[in-house]
Amino acid sequence: MADTHTGKLEKNRLNWRLLPFAAVGIIAFYLTSTSDLNYFWRGYLTLIIAQGGILLVYFLRSQLAKPKKS
Repeated sequence: MADTHTGKLEKNRLNWRLLPFAAVGIIAFYLTSTSDLNYFWRGYLTLIIAQGGILLVYFLRSQLAKPKKS
């Protein structure tokens, strides 16, 4: 008999995987919207924050996913 709950678990796990990236987006939006810069610098700052945040999330997830050696 087939397990029908597997797809639901995969979908839920996918939502949790996107949470750190959503947090980076919210932080980038907050930092650029509170700054008193012109539009060019706001756009540049948004791109820099987004790139750095994505790299930070990627490396943190890779470090946390490594099995610990005993």
